[in-house]
Amino acid sequence: MFNQKPLRQDWFLFVFMLILVPIAGEPKIHPFTGDFENFRVSFGSPVFLLFLLWLQSFSRIFLGISAGIAVMIFRACLDIALYGQPMGHAFLIHVPNFFYYFIYALFFALPQLT
Repeated sequence: MFNQKPLRQDWFLFVFMLILVPIAGEPKIHPFTGDFENFRVSFGSPVFLLFLLWLQSFSRIFLGISAGIAVMIFRACLDIALYGQPMGHAFLIHVPNFFYYFIYALFFALPQLT
């Protein structure tokens, strides 16, 4: 699973992933109207996929946990700052986001697709 020890450039890209994945996942596009108006698309998952493919020197599980925590913290902080939600509630409603990115990375790590 590990190809090599992460270099300084890899750690820079890792930090860039922690910033870019939550930001890319926040804007939602609603491409349909009518019966499918609740369908939405965001760019968080494709950006995370690119980083999974790019950062070969890190464990997929580590990347999934890290991205999930970053997204959960980012969205909880937005809820606290913009909507005044209590901290515990803000984090609790975004726990599924953490599990989404963790399971997403797990499905790449188990069969070693990358």
